[in-house]
Amino acid sequence: MNTPYHKQTVTEPAFPERIWSQPEQAARRGKLVIIGGNANGVSSIMNAYGASQQAGIGDMRVVLPDSLKSVTGKILEHGTYAPRNPSGGFSKEALAVMIDTAQWADGALFAGDLAKNSETMIVMERFVEEYPSWILYCNDAVDAIIRHHEALKKQSRAVLVISIAQLQALIKELKLPRPVAHDMGLSQLVPLMTELSQTLGMILILQYNDGILAACEGTVSFTEIEADKQPATTVLASYAAVWLIQQPEVSFEAITSAVWLSSQTVQAA
Repeated sequence: MNTPYHKQTVTEPAFPERIWSQPEQAARRGKLVIIGGNANGVSSIMNAYGASQQAGIGDMRVVLPDSLKSVTGKILEHGTYAPRNPSGGFSKEALAVMIDTAQWADGALFAGDLAKNSETMIVMERFVEEYPSWILYCNDAVDAIIRHHEALKKQSRAVLVISIAQLQALIKELKLPRPVAHDMGLSQLVPLMTELSQTLGMILILQYNDGILAACEGTVSFTEIEADKQPATTVLASYAAVWLIQQPEVSFEAITSAVWLSSQTVQAA
């Protein structure tokens, strides 16, 4: 394999100096808004909220459809409730609430549990067009946003936390002649991730059998983690959001460190 990459294990981070450079004061640890949920699903939001606290965010808010207010109103701090559509997801009117809340933050995380309807998809696409800071997507939020990859290309701070299946879907949407298989090794995945992060202008974090690949502006890191010890997707995305917000000037080192730190939550469990 000719494409170089940084390698780390769960016991040896690639950038140890970054691991210990997290701001101590909460006021310097950044602000995050978490977006997602629908009338039938809220677990991704709750998991992202807990993981972001664990990762060390300074402050955060959550935007959910108001169909969830009776469920989360008493247990979720800093909840903001946006207009819902008949299916219990975000309506078009929710965009104004999302943007208003996100303007307070340094970044946004679409954690998932989105109702699959056209209104919510329109809201997500317009949010990309209007929000200039970090936007991260995981779980079914990835499935929704890759259909709007042209909008993502205009947003220089987009991050996708994806699976092999979602990578296949992205390649198909881009109409690239790059077949993706579940049994692909590093010799094939590293060049592909390098190319995609350059041509799309976004950060990609890929979970697969042997570990996690993170690509930023053509530079790739590989974290060796056994399949049954990988962090949950929501946890991984939450750590990436927190570290990108806190250390945006070294985004590649930040996401690589976030992958390592999220893996420690599994090893310690």
